[in-house]
Parts: sequence; C-alpha cells; structure tokens
Amino acid sequence: MTVRQAISNLPQLENGASVDWLSCVRNGRHVNAYQKLMRESPSKSALVQGNLVSRNADKIIRRYRHIGPGQNWEAIPRKLMDNYHDTSLCHTGIYHRLEWERPAKVIGNFRKNMLIHPSQNRGLSIREAARLQSFPDSYIFLGSIGLQQQVADAVPRLLAEVLARAVRK
Repeated sequence: MTVRQAISNLPQLENGASVDWLSCVRNGRHVNAYQKLMRESPSKSALVQGNLVSRNADKIIRRYRHIGPGQNWEAIPRKLMDNYHDTSLCHTGIYHRLEWERPAKVIGNFRKNMLIHPSQNRGLSIREAARLQSFPDSYIFLGSIGLQQQVADAVPRLLAEVLARAVRK
C-alpha cells in the first residue's frame, strides 16, 4: 500500500492544525479499497478524529522546504542544522519526507523522527499516522497530541491479523 492509497482522502491540514474532528475529503478524490476498509462503513459519519499536527517553529519549516520526496535531513543546508553539534549522529529517519507512490517508512515515534507529509511542509497528523498503521477511522486517540502518538507504539492491525492467521496454521 502506498502513502497515497492510505491518506489521500484525509483532510488537508496546516502546520499546527488544532481542530481534532474534520470531514474526510470526498469530492474529486477516488476512494480506494483500503480507504473504504479504514472507514469501515459508507453509512458512518464522514467525520474523522486525529487531525492534530504539531506546531513546528519557522526554522523547522524552512528545513522541511529543502527535503524532497524520499529524502531526509541530509538534504538540509548545514547552516539550517546549526543546533545539531554533530550531524554525523543523526539517523536516517530524522526529517524524512514520505513519498506518495511508495509505502511509508515504519512509523515508530513519528513526531520525534519528524516524518514529513509527502507534499506539505508539516509533520504527520495523528490520523495520517494511524491510517499508515491500519487503525480504522473509528479508533479514537485520547489525551494531548503527545499522548495520542501512542499509534507509534502499536503493531499495525492488519499486520497483526496476518501474523495471527500464520501462527494459527
């Protein structure tokens, strides 16, 4: 599954988006089988929870602008990385911009790793990360945005189902 297949019908968001419940995009967007599975039922409300995005400082947004699809912190000019004393200690997951037509990198702690939206200069929302982890849209994340990142600590639901079937055999 590609990033586009997972999240393309979710709301367009801004850096620091703070409205938790928003409508999924319907008009002009093809809804694929995965998105239908995540919605669980066409009769359910079009509202989806988890549209919070960390507010990044202007300096961080300037860094994001230098990172193309599939690139990471290494694409950022060194002068913008001045608060990193030794960039050789940065791991490849920091400031990684997802690619629309490829599967997502493992989510892990997506806010700490600073995974970047494929086409917008911002981090991922809780719902985008949840979709990439195959949490259905009916799954509600509670608490502050910092606590809601619990999605990063989970085994993706669809992966768990496949593993359970394999073990059962």
